[in-house]
Amino acid sequence: MRLGVSAFFCGVWAMLLLRDLPDTAIFIILLLLSLPVGFRYPKARALVWFVLGLWWATYRAHGMLAGALEVTLENEPIKIQGVIVGLPQAREKSTRFLFEIESVHGLRKDWPSPGRVRLGWYIDPPELIPGQRWELMVKLKRPRGFRNPGGFDYERWLFQQRLRATGYVLQSSRNRLLGNPGGQIIERMRFQLAQGLDQYLGPHPEAGLIKALALGATDGITQSQWQVLALTGTTHLVAISGLHVSLAAGLIFFLARRLWSLTGYGVLYLPAPRFAALAAMAGATVYALLAGFSVPTQRALAMLAVVLLGGSLWRWRLGWRDTLLAALFAVLILDPFSTMFPGFWLSFGGVAVIALALAHRHGENVFWWQLSKTQFLVALGLAPMLVVFFGQNPMLSPLANLVAVPWVSFLIVPLLLVAVVLWVPFPAAAHVLVDLATHALSWLLPFLDGLASLQFATWKHPAAGWWPSSLAFVGVFLLLLPRGLPGRWLGVIFLLPLISAEPNRPEPGQFWFTLLDVGQGLAGVVETNQHTLLFDTGPRLSPDLDAGSMVIVPFLKQRGVSTLDTVVLSHGDSDHTGGFDGVSGSLSLKTVIAAAGVQHIAGDKRCQDGESWNWDGVQFRFLHPPADYSGTDNDGSCVLHVSNGATALLLSGDIEQQAETRLYAHYAKTVAASVLLVPHHGSNTSSTKEFLAAVDPVYALIAVGHNNRYKFPHDDVLKRYHERKIHLVSTADSGAISLHFGRGVSVPEGYRQTARRFWHAQPN
Repeated sequence: MRLGVSAFFCGVWAMLLLRDLPDTAIFIILLLLSLPVGFRYPKARALVWFVLGLWWATYRAHGMLAGALEVTLENEPIKIQGVIVGLPQAREKSTRFLFEIESVHGLRKDWPSPGRVRLGWYIDPPELIPGQRWELMVKLKRPRGFRNPGGFDYERWLFQQRLRATGYVLQSSRNRLLGNPGGQIIERMRFQLAQGLDQYLGPHPEAGLIKALALGATDGITQSQWQVLALTGTTHLVAISGLHVSLAAGLIFFLARRLWSLTGYGVLYLPAPRFAALAAMAGATVYALLAGFSVPTQRALAMLAVVLLGGSLWRWRLGWRDTLLAALFAVLILDPFSTMFPGFWLSFGGVAVIALALAHRHGENVFWWQLSKTQFLVALGLAPMLVVFFGQNPMLSPLANLVAVPWVSFLIVPLLLVAVVLWVPFPAAAHVLVDLATHALSWLLPFLDGLASLQFATWKHPAAGWWPSSLAFVGVFLLLLPRGLPGRWLGVIFLLPLISAEPNRPEPGQFWFTLLDVGQGLAGVVETNQHTLLFDTGPRLSPDLDAGSMVIVPFLKQRGVSTLDTVVLSHGDSDHTGGFDGVSGSLSLKTVIAAAGVQHIAGDKRCQDGESWNWDGVQFRFLHPPADYSGTDNDGSCVLHVSNGATALLLSGDIEQQAETRLYAHYAKTVAASVLLVPHHGSNTSSTKEFLAAVDPVYALIAVGHNNRYKFPHDDVLKRYHERKIHLVSTADSGAISLHFGRGVSVPEGYRQTARRFWHAQPN
């Protein structure tokens, strides 16, 4: 069993590394060919399980991708009918929700299997309730997100959530409610409980955390609260996790066993332990459904099924390894794509670390000693995973969890569990329990805030390669072995490559440039041997999210950059400055240079013609605007020329024809560059023939959003570049674009191509 499940898991994981989705028939043929070998040679049966894992994951992936939205239907008005599923996320002026499409009308071509989509209702949204049937006019697009090193993979998340498309509801008289809520019983219960908690708690600062602990709905947690939880390693406590589901099952098991024993006659037909196991499993399932049936709760249910049903009903006698592998197999059958997310590895890894570390350690019977030792061992065991996935490790996690785990799990969660049960029949009693839980949480948060504020709370580390990470896992395994086994000390040696790993930097006299994918906006990073410059910060994406926090900071952290030597804000438009708060809130900024049109952000100085400096043999010089400039904001953009003597990069902001004329008139020779950042995102007011002739680039990079509403880049602009045989690369097609400047310039690398998997949108 152990070898088979392990091989099956490896097959599933191997399939998720593929760039293109193969035909399932290939694996069926391989399976048929490997079966005789497996029967003839028992040691080769792992091969059969491996191929079976490949086939299963491929088969499920084909089913999920089969109903993809046709490209021709993107951004076209479509009339759909269906049902609201899940909890709608209502904001002040908008609502996001999941919609299960039942039928589509008015299409020129059939959409065979539309399935579930994610919609936003931005203009006068009504109250949306799970189970409501609606007819809606919408515009949809295929799953697509920003593609940047270190950034959140939105397309992967949509794929794992089985969402076929995203879009928004149009303002239309055709939008109408077709029927009152029906079905979706669990989701309607969650909705009513969420509404009740919102109304009762109101603007209480802990309201979002309470709702998350009670129902698994985390949309009310503020950004600052998430940050504190991340810095203290306690994020696992605020969503309904495997720990909470197991706790609920334990309470139900204890109560059911006691009550069933009191019936007298009942135990003659069904022993109390078996009845308690069934009741605990049923209760845990209902609780998991109330929590939204997330991946962590699915894993917890799988483990509980093995322990409760297998152990109590069928009298299996499994060790911790077999129990863990049985749960792993159940999760892979239910959802092979749960392996795509850190939570899968952290939860299974956490259980494995605890079991491995404590299996052969006996003698300490003091509860707090056992708990503190467990927290330390889990922190040690999961440290490499946290560094690999998040580029940081909360150093004070053992101390934070030593207090928070029993406080939340044995006090706050039980209070909320009982409150949820009593909410409808005895609301007054439920309110008292919620108040107690809220007060208990308000006592815990200052402790976590204090830990998070300490400078050494988190060890931040840049992205490491596969071999330092692999050695670190071996090192942790050795350190967790029982005392007395020879060679445990080698674990420290195996950890050193990960601890000491540093990202590559350009050699002196060289520089690297990365144009980040921030949609319709601009953000670029110039790196020299010892310095880093950020040119613009991208747009603000929503009231609580910007390109700085979502794209720029993760990229720079992956590169090991915590301090920016210079930030240039080329001009005042929000698509260039909207991410500044996200950058300044997470990184240290030495110098901010802003154009005169940037009035809302205080810079250290203004960019102007003639300002120059040298970093590590690389020359930086502003060519525009002049000190006495008095034109438009676009033409007043900062223009930065970066050169190492052999090659050069020209960063042009949003300049238009007037500024271009000045540049090629004043700098007929020095404006030349191997690589040009296309002015104003490819607007037809820029990229004149004379300007292109003066710069004479080999490559031109366009910072532009996919299917943007401005229709950038303009066809006439593209024609002018093609006439000069300049190679164009766009962030809309390629994602983040990276180039290396040395004696020559490297071919631009698009992250959408180099890091593509089968669930990603195909690069054009």
